[in-house]
Formats: sequence, structure tokens, C-alpha cells
Amino acid sequence: MALTLPEIHAAKKTAIPSDWTEDERGRQRLTLSLEIEGATVEGLFLRATAVRSLPDREVMFQLEYHPAREQLCRIDWRPLRPHRNGDVGPKAHRLREITGSHHHSFKLNWIPTKEQMRPNNLPIAEPILPDPSNFQQLLMVVSQEFRIDNLSGVPLPAWDLLL
Repeated sequence: MALTLPEIHAAKKTAIPSDWTEDERGRQRLTLSLEIEGATVEGLFLRATAVRSLPDREVMFQLEYHPAREQLCRIDWRPLRPHRNGDVGPKAHRLREITGSHHHSFKLNWIPTKEQMRPNNLPIAEPILPDPSNFQQLLMVVSQEFRIDNLSGVPLPAWDLLL
């Protein structure tokens, strides 16, 4: 299945279930293979990260296509540091600082005239409004923005929650 990056992004995708893993520093990772039209697309993944000690903070979901070594889009939910857009892309987004949750959309980071993604790790983002209030709402936003239809079953990261 030879698809272009815009076709991959636009296609309805289904995630293959998996579990979070954790390294010795409490950094958690989730990597889900993705299918398009019932076929697993080699190198197409939804990758997520979270931190055990930061419940409901610093969560990232990113759509990646590894044969092209491309990140197609990313959502950063309640990051610890602001994101500052570069001096590229649409004027309305240039040099904009975003302090909360934000989306590095395919549309803002794709250069159609060159048929490639902008260099430097999806440099343009826009705020997510309203900000998802919990992990399940975040999954709904990721599902909608990345066109992945079955993310409601993704388990919570193994956060240290105060009881």
C-alpha cells in the first residue's frame, strides 16, 4: 500500500491495542501500530508519552510514519513549557507563544509546493480550545484530529495518583 503523506494523514485509521511501558526514570511510552482499510501499514504508528509523577500533565500523542522518517502531527497536552512557533508558515501563527495544550497539525506543517513536512519537528502549533479536561477527552481529540477510530480503549498511563 503506497500512500502519500497527505493520504496517510487523511485516511481513517484503526489502532492495534498495546500497553504502556516505562523506563527507570518513570517516562512512559505507548506505541500503537495502525491499520488503514484493514491492512497494517508498515512504519505507521501512534506514539504517546507520559510521566508517572505528572498525572494529567506533559502528555504527548504523535502520528509518525517511519519509512519516510516523518512526524505527521502531534498533540501536547498540558505541557510544562510553552511552545513558540518559528517565523514560518501562515502569518497568523508566526512567532506565536502557546502556553497550554496545543496541536501541531498536519495542515500547518505540510508544504504542498514541496510535498514535504516543514523541517525542525513540526514547528507550527495552535492552541487546543477547549483544553481537554481529562485523559478520556484528550483521547477523543486525538481520535478526531488524527482520524483514528478506536482510541477510547487506550488505558490511562500508570500515574502516581494521590488518594
